[in-house]
Amino acid sequence: MNELIRRLNTAAVRYVLAGGPAMRLLGMPRYSMDWDLFIPPRDEANMARLNAVLSEELDLPLVPLGPRREHFIQTYQTR
Repeated sequence: MNELIRRLNTAAVRYVLAGGPAMRLLGMPRYSMDWDLFIPPRDEANMARLNAVLSEELDLPLVPLGPRREHFIQTYQTR
């Protein structure tokens, strides 16, 4: 987790960490293994930076959904 956050920050990716991972950083117990991130979907440069950071982990790039790039909820399995 710390490595991913470091990589996102180094690449200047805009994101919000939520749920269990955020609670873990505050010292609370973490009961789930999923990661909850909000990535602003209408920032194409940010999406490009995110995809560059995750290129070795994902088999498909992250893309905004919907005809007007709305409904940005995606689930991906990583290695």
